[in-house]
Amino acid sequence: MISIICVYNDERAFGSMLKKSVQRQISHNELIPVDNTGGTFKSAPEALNYAARQSHGDYLMFVHQDVILTDKEWLGSTEIILNGIPNLGVAGCAGVDDNGKKQGFIRDRYHYWGRPITASKEVQTLDESILIIPRRIFERIQFDEANFKGWHCYGADYCLTAISQGLSNHVIPSQIYHNSPNTNIAGLFQQHKILFGKHKSSNAHIHTTSRSLSRSALMLGPTLELMRKLYVQLFPQFFSYVGGILRRELYGCKSVLDIGWQRDFPIQSITKDLVNVNLHTADASTLNWSDFRQSKFDAVIALDVIHNLTKQDGHGLLKRLEKMAGKKLIVLCPNGSLNTSDLSLQKLQKSAWSPLELTSLGFKVHGINGCKALRGYEGEIKLGPNLFWQLVSDLSQKILYFYPTYSFELFCVKKLELIAKDHKSG
Repeated sequence: MISIICVYNDERAFGSMLKKSVQRQISHNELIPVDNTGGTFKSAPEALNYAARQSHGDYLMFVHQDVILTDKEWLGSTEIILNGIPNLGVAGCAGVDDNGKKQGFIRDRYHYWGRPITASKEVQTLDESILIIPRRIFERIQFDEANFKGWHCYGADYCLTAISQGLSNHVIPSQIYHNSPNTNIAGLFQQHKILFGKHKSSNAHIHTTSRSLSRSALMLGPTLELMRKLYVQLFPQFFSYVGGILRRELYGCKSVLDIGWQRDFPIQSITKDLVNVNLHTADASTLNWSDFRQSKFDAVIALDVIHNLTKQDGHGLLKRLEKMAGKKLIVLCPNGSLNTSDLSLQKLQKSAWSPLELTSLGFKVHGINGCKALRGYEGEIKLGPNLFWQLVSDLSQKILYFYPTYSFELFCVKKLELIAKDHKSG
């Protein structure tokens, strides 16, 4: 049996994502939620060690509130995989090996992270969105409360400690959706220093899913962090940029329907500061249209949805959504084909949509997320040096807003009020 342990600070996110996906599992499990909305626990190690003491499972799965287990057999099939890994220290779904290479495959917010795998792979550290530890190992090694007093690096520290005791860490072929609205980096640099200081005697380079650590990298850390803060102010990153556009487009809309795809609904994460909006959500992958037969909303948005459908089904969805939208229909999707040579990844995009096609459907199309030529299937910068091309991509974002043909993604708005007026005048 797997004990699922989650410390949450957002009851809505926990309930609509992790808890909901755990409840539909067909294998026996134990869910141990820890309500930290009031800030009772000041660090992840403190909270997770406390919760682990309440558990009874053969495996302890420490997981974020905004993770979705992708199917009802996830826990059962994962436990079979875990039982087949000898000398296991920690398992997870995304990690980095000794060479700093990504291993594993998850859906991380709007993009895919890594590449599909069919068997477990050994790594140095794992992403903290999900960490699975055999009970017998956790009885020997707990999370380090003395050194890690925040919410970062506790997982990487545990992985490195496990290796130092002769154990191995693995990513497993169990896919999750991770729907974190943003990256919390408060105190991250200090925790990186502590992590490197603790393990530097046996690791000249520590590779994590956020960055690689070395003596020279940490020496430059404060300067780079200051530059990063200034840079983000000048060139907003994808989520803040899309959030700003959405806020402008939704101004004056009192009712909004947010259509998601097998995960949390983006507008709740991206635009938390929306006020006086009656918000409704629906999952396009399991949508029951009878629930919305007579419904009408000022705006309907479908972010990162239509390319998951065949072209025929995508057109059908857009027609249905347009009938439900009074003022605006807003769509976000990749710009055309994501052009991957990996056959397993090709199957993940059911249809490709071009700016010209969406314009012909009545949308005003804008480009976002920088230049398409610079990004791979996952949305990651594919050229090196990475920092330089990330700069080029960010600089291009505001320019390509007006030239969507060359952008990685398309932000499309159909103003139905204007169409209705045109029909009346005609």
